[in-house]
Amino acid sequence: MLCMNVLTRILCTSIVGWLAVAVPAADAADAAKKFAEVPQLLRRNCIACHHAKEAEGGLDLETRQAMLRGGDSGPAIQPGEAKASLLWQRISGAEDPIMPPEDNEMGAHPLTPDEQDLIARWIDAGAPLTASPSTAPLDWQPLPENLRPIYATASSATTPLAAYGLGQQVWLRYFDGQGQTLGSYPLSDPKLPSPTLTSAEASAQPGSATAASAEPFSALDIVSSLAISRDGQMIAVGGFRKLDLWRFDGSPQPPAAPTASDHSGAATHISPSGRHIAYAQPGSDKLIVYNADRSDSTALTLPVAEDVQQVLWSADEDRLSVALQDGTLVEFAAGVPDPEAVSTLGTGRHPWVWLDEHRLAGLNDQHQLEVWRTADDAAAPWVRDETFTPLNDIQQVTPIVHDRAVMVALLAQRWLVLLAADGSEVGRLDHGGKVSGFALQGNGKRLVSLGPQGLPKIWDVDQAAVQGELNWYQPVLDAVDFAQRDVNRQQAKLNRLKPRLAPLQATVKTQSEAVARALEEHNKAVADVAAKQAALDKLEQPEEKPEEQPEAVKKAAAALSSSQQALAKREQILATTRDAQASAEAAVAALVAMTESESQFLASLQKTLDAALARRDEPLAATTHVTFSPDGRFVVVGTAAKELHVFSAEGLQRCVTLHSDRAVERISITAAGRILEHRPQGGQPHSWPLLGRWRQALTLGGGDTSLFADRVTAIDIDSPAQRIAAGSGLPSRDGTLTIFQAADGQLEHRFEGLHSDSIMGVAFAPDGRSVASVAADKLVRVSVLDADRPPLTLEGHGHHVLAVAWHADGHRLVTGAADKTMRVWDTESARSLRSIGGFSDEVTSVRMVSDSNQVAVSAGRTVPQLIDINNGSKVRNFAGARDYVYSLSILSGNQLLLAGDHSGNLTLWKLASGTEVK
Repeated sequence: MLCMNVLTRILCTSIVGWLAVAVPAADAADAAKKFAEVPQLLRRNCIACHHAKEAEGGLDLETRQAMLRGGDSGPAIQPGEAKASLLWQRISGAEDPIMPPEDNEMGAHPLTPDEQDLIARWIDAGAPLTASPSTAPLDWQPLPENLRPIYATASSATTPLAAYGLGQQVWLRYFDGQGQTLGSYPLSDPKLPSPTLTSAEASAQPGSATAASAEPFSALDIVSSLAISRDGQMIAVGGFRKLDLWRFDGSPQPPAAPTASDHSGAATHISPSGRHIAYAQPGSDKLIVYNADRSDSTALTLPVAEDVQQVLWSADEDRLSVALQDGTLVEFAAGVPDPEAVSTLGTGRHPWVWLDEHRLAGLNDQHQLEVWRTADDAAAPWVRDETFTPLNDIQQVTPIVHDRAVMVALLAQRWLVLLAADGSEVGRLDHGGKVSGFALQGNGKRLVSLGPQGLPKIWDVDQAAVQGELNWYQPVLDAVDFAQRDVNRQQAKLNRLKPRLAPLQATVKTQSEAVARALEEHNKAVADVAAKQAALDKLEQPEEKPEEQPEAVKKAAAALSSSQQALAKREQILATTRDAQASAEAAVAALVAMTESESQFLASLQKTLDAALARRDEPLAATTHVTFSPDGRFVVVGTAAKELHVFSAEGLQRCVTLHSDRAVERISITAAGRILEHRPQGGQPHSWPLLGRWRQALTLGGGDTSLFADRVTAIDIDSPAQRIAAGSGLPSRDGTLTIFQAADGQLEHRFEGLHSDSIMGVAFAPDGRSVASVAADKLVRVSVLDADRPPLTLEGHGHHVLAVAWHADGHRLVTGAADKTMRVWDTESARSLRSIGGFSDEVTSVRMVSDSNQVAVSAGRTVPQLIDINNGSKVRNFAGARDYVYSLSILSGNQLLLAGDHSGNLTLWKLASGTEVK
């Protein structure tokens, strides 16, 4: 199967996606079109071993000139003579050895007879190749419809959001705590074409495993890499020579309705489906109803010019009832008031709710709950239901689907009571304080209560028990949590540094003492040489017995020479000990400077923590409204802080935060998945997609090869510093790491030629001050940012290194490679702590589980595993993946593990048990 392992993926994704074809100069256009596939054949099967940087046998096949020049065996091509050309002889097997050889490490395959024939015809035609296949302009051709692998997945650390590349499409998927899909949709670039869907994809239910989209593609080629910021607000997508940055957009949109100027100051009332918006001008006898399906408006005439209090819609929205300020209830059918359905039920009754087709419940001006039912009397079409005992001190009421109750009422601003049809109480929920509102799930199973202070509570109605709180304040608490982790990690680093000082200082002392001893011995040797020199000088001045002089001089000279040799040794020893002393002193100075620098960094982190704590301790904004989606899967909370927070009703996870231009008063959610904001006091209502929308904020690179020479194969986002790391490079030629500012795409750092082959993984260190990169050159490098320091190099893997992840402690690193092993490194000591094997395929992905010592590992067809890096033991398996797994992600607060495979399957497990989520 095409691209079945990561090694061939490196090459395959350089030519598929939308198949990139080199375009030659105009004078050779016809020939290039005829032989357009030749550069790709060479790149796919030959250039990995025969390129300018690493030309096996001296042969470079990247350019026509290089082929003419040839290698150790002579020219590769003889234009016009295919059978005399070494290239054709080797690929056809006419001369041994056949190329590419079988079982080669690059995953290249022998050329088929048709491909061999193409090469022969190309050589016979003069070998027209005027551009390097790696740098030529590109003409994209459609990707085969059945080629939709998942090479990349990513997840947010704080929201239940996952992203995965399915062929050329990036899909976003939100999960509840049990792993069920809450919603999914693609990122679509309007500048790109749309896919052709299979019949199964076209008929699939939205959000299902087989769902696809006819929206425009996200990328021109197969999505190679993905990253999501930990707050779920940014997504980076890597493609061929470019990187796209998408941002979450929670700003409102006006619904499909007349402009605000058409109904300035009008109160708005939105139907449950969102298909109708009623505009009521104060004191007017007109009600304008806008139909979004038909994009037209209908003017309804009220019997009196009175302020509209409420609009009630029937289930099918063909009928509506209008409650006026004076207590009149007017019913309309097909846009015409029903003269027999105009009733005066008394002033102050608001709000009304339909209990069923024939009964209304409402509050009178004494906060008594009353029930009215239809009657056959045309003069009084509504009568009070005398079987219902009126209840006092009621503030809100809503119907409920329940086996014993028909409605829930808010009593005395504290208790939520379940009422039977006769008004008797069948259950009670105690919020524990003042209640300002509540909302019911459509099936009556859950209820959310909210007060003027504190967070909304969600209840199991049948058990009358609180399930939890809708903590829309969680991002603030997350900021405190992350800041505290940063402080703790930095303090731990300082704690590791401080004990290193005493041994270094002891070494300085030892070396100082050694220097003192060496100096003493050196001085003795100097004195000895001086004495020997003086003795020799004296003998060289003849006095008595001149016949004995030559022998004495000879002995003195020998003694002097011996002393001088001893002095030379003492000088060498002194120099060596002084060097050792200087080295020890430099080590102490470096450690002191490092400790000072790290202490300053700790102080800056502490300031960030203090600011986060201050923000946490600010008064909590009031929760103003809450509502469930029609299908009951979402709860939306509106606040006085001009925000709407969308939660999963099942797991209570906050999915997204949306923004308004004013304190949220009242909201509803349509069956189509849009949030609508009611404006009872007037003004154009706002509308949001339930899960917000994403916009393409930046595109880095593109056709320009100066930024990315080839595919962006690895991405990571440093959320606190708002920086993006991107790894790229020409296969078998170069691996370059670039760092950008996420705000505007400004280039911060470029580590040109950091690796000698394509970078396959990048990861910011937890403190954001360095980046680990792994590549097909078998190396792991750690590059320090904002400091002029050479990168740390870690060697030990025997094949392409494909995956990398940092431990939360900031100094341990986990890597996975095509040598079917995983390694654990200590970057502070620059050594390998452990090699973990036992995998039957390349280790394609490693993901650390939060602050633990456990790592999730995928290795091709090997069952994904959870492994303890402290001892290499296997914690559990995750069975059920259907094909070769390329990528893993951990999401929903370490509850779920996600895997993407070669056939485009997405498999999900519960991390704690290894159980597959169907």
